[in-house]
Amino acid sequence: MSFQRLLRPLLGVTTMVSLVVFLHLYLGARLIVGLGLTGVAASAAWTAVALLFASVPLGALTTRVGPRWVGVPLWWVSHLWIGIFGLLLVTVLTGDVARWLWAAITSPSAQAAQRAVRVEAGVVLGLLPPAIVYGYRTARGPARIERVTVPIPGLGAGMAGLKVVQISDLHIGQTLDGRFLERVVEQVNALEPDVVAITGDLVDGTVARLRGEVAPLSRLRSKLGVFYVNGNHEYYSGPVAWERHVASLGITVLHNEHRVVE
Repeated sequence: MSFQRLLRPLLGVTTMVSLVVFLHLYLGARLIVGLGLTGVAASAAWTAVALLFASVPLGALTTRVGPRWVGVPLWWVSHLWIGIFGLLLVTVLTGDVARWLWAAITSPSAQAAQRAVRVEAGVVLGLLPPAIVYGYRTARGPARIERVTVPIPGLGAGMAGLKVVQISDLHIGQTLDGRFLERVVEQVNALEPDVVAITGDLVDGTVARLRGEVAPLSRLRSKLGVFYVNGNHEYYSGPVAWERHVASLGITVLHNEHRVVE
């Protein structure tokens, strides 16, 4: 029984890593081979793909056990690569589907098909820089406010129009800092909420490292309270410590419990 319990997560991790390796090989084949790179250029490109793949686990590891001068740059490289990898994968898959449909309809010659592969790779790489710039600016810019009306049959008249502002997945840490959180707090307060709900993944790091970065949370204002629950990322960084620290900022922490607001 204990062996099966150990084997199951190991198989899951192995499957996930194998899938990610395959997708990196797929992108390399579509872009490096697709562009016709050979010799030193091809070797350098494949080496870059391998290093970028390795940066993700190394970035996560070094920020926890390594010096900051190593961990922080690796963290940035790994997180930028995660975003770029997603952009490349979606764009290449879309291009492949379009090219396969074109080939099925027109039955091109081998030369035309090879030219289409090169054009696809060139277009994907040409679209990548503006997409990275747009994504980076969007991620670090003002938080997007989405207004949603939730009809609740039988809700008491006194609760009609209750305004709940939910904040989720801020991931304050190596990439987003206290200045970003300060802007979020200002946006939330400007909405004049009745209730503020912070629903997890507030941070990526320990209380000792991020104590100053999350200080703006103490300035959140609402009529009926500010409430917080841990997300899975808090469990990576010390859930009890984060619950205590968030409570010290004047926020109500909920742990397998609830509060009634009237």
